[in-house]
Amino acid sequence: MFESADLLGRLRTTLNVPAQDEWAEQSVLYQCLGDAQMYWQRQLALHVPELVAGPVVKLVTTDNIIWSLPSSAGIPLGRFEVYDTEWLESSLRRGASNDPSADFHDFSPTQIRVQRFGGIPYGLWARVVPMTDVINDSNQPTILFEARELLVPRAAAIMAQRGGERDPSPYLAYEQTLAWGNPLSSGDAGIIGTLKARTQTIGSPSDQGSYWWRRVGR
Repeated sequence: MFESADLLGRLRTTLNVPAQDEWAEQSVLYQCLGDAQMYWQRQLALHVPELVAGPVVKLVTTDNIIWSLPSSAGIPLGRFEVYDTEWLESSLRRGASNDPSADFHDFSPTQIRVQRFGGIPYGLWARVVPMTDVINDSNQPTILFEARELLVPRAAAIMAQRGGERDPSPYLAYEQTLAWGNPLSSGDAGIIGTLKARTQTIGSPSDQGSYWWRRVGR
């Protein structure tokens, strides 16, 4: 369920096109699914970053001031968490370069500059929300399993907008209901609301100086 072939079939059904349709070639549909996966990975990185972050990686440095993600971590989506222990016990505080209370500030998309007095004695670790890969017969979707259903209406909307041949509005309206809940259905929080309920403070923004999923009770 929700593997590549299943998503392809769901997309064909949503678009109401047969398997042998010149307008909806398989390679094009897979490309739309890949674009949809990238779109929703960005949204999840904003709303539920803890659930989609990859494994812990150790930052590298040559001067104990500028710290970089290893090349294996790739280019992160959004901001990444930084910790001063490998066990993620306490996160460092991000801030502006002129903020004396901040532990570090962003130096580049993959680098930070430490401004904590005394430096970092034992090293720094991070969790990064990775970019997604292509989807095809050989590459299965990598996005969070619970969010894969969202790829179909987004991919349908992307497909509909190709050359302005179809109206994407019905697909976007369905995606809106699926992701955020049906306002006419009492208690329906949608897929994103359900995922947020797995963290500690539903509905809070993901960056408030310190990370919201670690602030409660600390």
